[in-house]
Amino acid sequence: MISFKSWTGRVCGYAGDELIIPNDIFQPRYSIVSVEELDETGLYNLMVQFGKAEPLEEIEPEVTGEPEISRELDSEDEESND
Repeated sequence: MISFKSWTGRVCGYAGDELIIPNDIFQPRYSIVSVEELDETGLYNLMVQFGKAEPLEEIEPEVTGEPEISRELDSEDEESND
C-alpha cells in the first residue's frame, strides 16, 4: 500500500510532504516535489516502478551489432554539401 505523510492534511509538493512505500522490512520515504493526477496506466507504471505490481511484458532491446549503411552517397550529393 502506498501512503502519504502530510503536514497540512493535503498532499502538496511545497510543504515537505512524503510518499511512503512500505516493503517487508523498511518504509522508504520519498519527498513529493509535484502533484499530478494519474490515469490507470500512470498508476500501474508507478506500482511497477516500486515493485508493487508485475510488468505486463518485459521488452528487451534488440542488439544487432554494428549499424548498416542503407545507401551510398553520390558524388553529386557530396558536391552539393560543399
